[in-house]
Amino acid sequence: MQASQLLDITKDAFLDQVVSAPTRITENTRNILDLFFTNNTTLVNKCEVIPGISDHEAVFIESSLRPMRVKVPARKVFKYRKANFGVISDELASHYNTFKESARESNVNEIWKTFETKLKQLMEKHIPSKMLSGNKINKPWINKDLKSHIRRRNKLYAKGVTQSRRQDQIP
Repeated sequence: MQASQLLDITKDAFLDQVVSAPTRITENTRNILDLFFTNNTTLVNKCEVIPGISDHEAVFIESSLRPMRVKVPARKVFKYRKANFGVISDELASHYNTFKESARESNVNEIWKTFETKLKQLMEKHIPSKMLSGNKINKPWINKDLKSHIRRRNKLYAKGVTQSRRQDQIP
């Protein structure tokens, strides 16, 4: 009864139990009596069972208090609105005959690889791009309206700071 209640609570709270080694060892049994629950197992650096008193072992947990942020590498994004699709289409059309000849002796994977390579070359050549860093933290509750309020708050704060500095400078 109590064990099933504990399991229900851990499932409802999305908790994981970290201790995997037995904490009570006798001649006949090896049981895990001590539990450590967390909702973020990546914060647990180390979980060890160390010698304790009599037949009961102690649990040593080393964990971080803050999750480590993984830096997302910068990625290339194409600006399709500024692309020169006419030139891309013309170059693909002029490449069609050579592509058709090479496709006769190739299997499907090679044909696809050839087409993909040519298309990527044309994209690099005729579609402007920019690099985006992935470190911008997207918070879904920050919408356009809230951003305008934040900008207004920051402007008013800056205005208040400059006015207070002017008043400090007046003899």
